[in-house]
Amino acid sequence: MNESEQVDTLSNPSGRSSTSGTPHLFSPKISIIINNFNYGSFVEAAVDSALGQTYQNVEVIVVDDGSTDESREILKKYDTRTRIILKENRGQASAFNAGCRVATGQLIAFLDSDDALFPEAIETVVNAWKPEIVKMQFLLQVLGPDGSTDFVMPRARLSEGDVLERLLKTGRYVTSPTSGNVFARSFLQRIFPIPEEEWEQTGDGYINNCAPFYGPVAAIQRPLGYYRVHGNSMSSAVNGGFVDLKQLEKLMRHAYLEKSLIETLAQNRGLKFSPSLVVSHWMHLKLSLSVYRLKTRPGLHRTKVLLQSALAMAASVMRSDELTPFVKIQHTVWAVGVAVLPDVAAHTFIRLAFDHVPQSRILGILRRT
Repeated sequence: MNESEQVDTLSNPSGRSSTSGTPHLFSPKISIIINNFNYGSFVEAAVDSALGQTYQNVEVIVVDDGSTDESREILKKYDTRTRIILKENRGQASAFNAGCRVATGQLIAFLDSDDALFPEAIETVVNAWKPEIVKMQFLLQVLGPDGSTDFVMPRARLSEGDVLERLLKTGRYVTSPTSGNVFARSFLQRIFPIPEEEWEQTGDGYINNCAPFYGPVAAIQRPLGYYRVHGNSMSSAVNGGFVDLKQLEKLMRHAYLEKSLIETLAQNRGLKFSPSLVVSHWMHLKLSLSVYRLKTRPGLHRTKVLLQSALAMAASVMRSDELTPFVKIQHTVWAVGVAVLPDVAAHTFIRLAFDHVPQSRILGILRRT
């Protein structure tokens, strides 16, 4: 698809091209696209939060991706206040594409239907927006089964500014999950539609990794929405107190997909990149160390591989400028613990790393720090 065809996918309703991403800085129109699949228990809260924004110039689009629960019945009551798209189930990327085809805003936000926005979220973003920005991100407050918590996603300070150099070197920058981002329309016009087969359930990863190639990223370092953690969450790697190995393996496959995307984008622009981007970053090493420990049987070979992986992760942690000295020590202790502790203790360490809302008081304190 050439660039003119991509622009047609997200047509500008004014008929004029936009290069800044915010043609009307005083009151840009915002499109909030809610993607839903079988989250009838949560979708009402998501839609209400989008409709309840203190910023007035907002359109709300709900894409139901083939739900078979009560979602579509619930959505009927919103048909006069939102645009509702009903489609067959083809995944998150397909829902993003469907929503963007009808969106008319100069800025576009994607909201997972199990999350929600604070009332002032969009107004805060608009007030902080600058013409050159391609993406504004903000923290999300974790909402557990028992209500709001004092945890946030992500746990590190959000990256901001020109983060392309970091991305080409490490394959990572600190970014918020789907619901913690607002994008310039002019940027999305250049990368949509999302390849649906490759990025079926990880459309946000595609967009977030493309963004630094098109301009600076801005950040608001406080929560402006809720990130809900529950047993059916696609991003949850701990369910019922146990680590979900299949989910960790899915996260690893996603990491390799991101690596391939970054390399392709860099090659197309003649940019240099580290051949070990993504896989040498401590976040990926944490994931691979956990998966290897959970999948392999005890033995000298396993111990050797685990120690090598732990040392590699510790080295990456110490080089990172994302982490405070205290957190670097924490991650290093964690890596060594996963490598050398007996299985029960090592599995507890792994659960601590991936459990967004630990039930144990001690583990909760450790995660907060």
